[in-house]
Amino acid sequence: MNKFSVFILLYLSAFNLCFSQGIEAHITYKVEIKPDEDNPQTQMMAGMFEGSTMEVFFNSSCSRSEMQMGTMMKTTVITDQYANQSLTLMAGMFGKKAILQTLDDKNKTAKTSEPTFSIELTNETKTILGFSCKKAILKSEEGLVLTAWYTEDFIVNRKNFQFANDQIPGMPLEFDTYLNGLTLKMTALNLEKSLGKTSRELFDLTVPEAYEITTFEDMMKAGGR
Repeated sequence: MNKFSVFILLYLSAFNLCFSQGIEAHITYKVEIKPDEDNPQTQMMAGMFEGSTMEVFFNSSCSRSEMQMGTMMKTTVITDQYANQSLTLMAGMFGKKAILQTLDDKNKTAKTSEPTFSIELTNETKTILGFSCKKAILKSEEGLVLTAWYTEDFIVNRKNFQFANDQIPGMPLEFDTYLNGLTLKMTALNLEKSLGKTSRELFDLTVPEAYEITTFEDMMKAGGR
């Protein structure tokens, strides 16, 4: 995995939140990855990510994030608060890998692997899918800047809210960042207040056949971190 793919993995791993009792949602995001115009290497990499998509599913206790990263790989992250477990599935040119861990261990890994952000909540607003959204700017010590547009129309379970920074007081419907010559932007295209599939189908923590169980640390080493 290259460093951009590793960043996406960290990004998805941090995107675990649950709603208050009785609320569920399925959100489809448009994924845009644009290269620097004067950098042939990033232009080639962006081509490999063309056609990327992202879907997220949430209810009061579980979440599922799926991202198809062009021809590079597909990553799925499932969390179950009641079971206190998380399952990450990755399939790509490196094979099929699975990481199964408790949420406690996952949160410990996050503290050491994911960037630490400071956050600025602004009064700037815009409408996405009919929802009024506010702008949050997150900055890491390493200089990474992430912009998130979030709506407060959904009541988020703060205990389980882990999107880059737990101070974002709502559901992100758009976010973008720049890394290694590539701009990543995700914008919600559709939001349905139902999962569309059964909870058993979406939030099953069974490791599928043909997947090799590994650790988050080994995946980071493979990505050069």
